[in-house]
Amino acid sequence: MAYSYNNWFKIIDKSAVLPVILNKRFAEQDNGKLTLEFRFKMSAAMAGVKWQLRGDELEGVSIVADNTHLSIETAGGQASILQPYSSGIEYGIKVVADIGANSADVYVNGALKASSAPFKQPLATLNNFQAQTGSGSMGELFFAPVKLYKGYVVNERFLSVTPGTLPGDWSAAGGGGAISVEEMVSSTRPDAFSLKLDAANASNDMSFSTSFTPQSDDLIFEYKMLIPKKRTGCRRN
Repeated sequence: MAYSYNNWFKIIDKSAVLPVILNKRFAEQDNGKLTLEFRFKMSAAMAGVKWQLRGDELEGVSIVADNTHLSIETAGGQASILQPYSSGIEYGIKVVADIGANSADVYVNGALKASSAPFKQPLATLNNFQAQTGSGSMGELFFAPVKLYKGYVVNERFLSVTPGTLPGDWSAAGGGGAISVEEMVSSTRPDAFSLKLDAANASNDMSFSTSFTPQSDDLIFEYKMLIPKKRTGCRRN
């Protein structure tokens, strides 16, 4: 295991019989929705790589890679394919786990790939995240950052969206301009991804929005922005 400062966490698996396992416990969660986001890249295809939300030793949400595809594991040792993957390419994963419903939505590079997918097995609680390589595969796995959060109405940092795309749980109206997530190389990771609205060719208003359940309590609204040139009509609401 090694670090690439402010960039990637690197796992090197040189064993053909045992996996490399990283596990992080967190406060036990027994209700609501828990969101996991991370990015990864493999130097070569590695079968058996897994990223999991678990309750003690029991697997709840399990994203697994074989030699060609990313899948979500389901009951009975089965797996449902999410999409293909390639070595040397960076991917972003977002998992929204509904603990009460024992189901999860899974996004890859911002696009919804599985909706309300059942947990691998019913669990009453989740309390740890585990990443591991395959027991019979060798190679290098890069991943970072790993963000796990709960309790926000909206918490968007574009961590699991690749540059040039948009998160699937948001809506955009380009008005003739261009709207996409971009990486700001001058920023310190992991806060290096930002939504860019390019109005150079826009003929109408441009907007980007998401919806959430009605709220009756006080809300705190925080955001960061950069406007290279002064513009009129820019609104956040």
